[in-house]
Amino acid sequence: MGVLLADRGKTRPAINAYRQAASAGDNDALANLGRLLADTGKTRAAQAALRQATDLGDLEAQLDLANLLKRLRRTDEAVQAYQQLIEHGDARAWINLGNLHADNDRPAQAEHAYRQALQAGLPIAHYYLGRHLAAEQHWHDAASHLRHAANTGATDAGLHLGLTLIELGETQEAKNVLRAAARAGEPLAAVAFAAVADETDEDERRELLLQAASDGDLDAMALVMVDLEHSGHRQLADEFRRRLADRGDPVIAAVLAACSPSPVAAVC
Repeated sequence: MGVLLADRGKTRPAINAYRQAASAGDNDALANLGRLLADTGKTRAAQAALRQATDLGDLEAQLDLANLLKRLRRTDEAVQAYQQLIEHGDARAWINLGNLHADNDRPAQAEHAYRQALQAGLPIAHYYLGRHLAAEQHWHDAASHLRHAANTGATDAGLHLGLTLIELGETQEAKNVLRAAARAGEPLAAVAFAAVADETDEDERRELLLQAASDGDLDAMALVMVDLEHSGHRQLADEFRRRLADRGDPVIAAVLAACSPSPVAAVC
């Protein structure tokens, strides 16, 4: 009942159901209660429930507790919790520990954690290690790991691989990778493809941007609007301009102000 209520957004009845189940001895309900309390911002009560579940041997609850401590910037406690999970053989904690170190500007420790996750047999570690190496501008090593991640279907790995290939000057491969990622539904890949496309790619550039814009990506919508205004398709451009204005994004509002159409042509 708690799960059903939570899935329907009925938070308070779900919490009550979980509490009743937990008081009746259902240990899984404790972890569910802690997760839901954390999601609703009741962090102190969430910690209590997750710690109780952890003390009963629930490693998933311990991982949730560590992630909550990380979110609360209680870094030392989070590190300790991740290390305890690693000692219990949960290799996923290496990824989370790496993310924690990366967030706290500890690049060497982050890289070590991601490589440990890779050695432990987690394929997704290629994605995190690749992104981290790219952030550190180790482009060649980053490309190798991101290729592996993209080939195994990691979400948005194609986007990051494409951006890395651009940095390496591998423009044609970058376009191929970004094209595939955009067609697979990654809107930022369409925007990145548009940035490196040349005249021979113009039709495909417009097609991919329109696809991303139809999915609601603001960057793609702004680029399509500018393209349409420059090419004289003012009515369609005005439609995109209205859609962008309705989103209320302050950055997009600045773009709209800078790219105001004139009676003759768009000025941007």
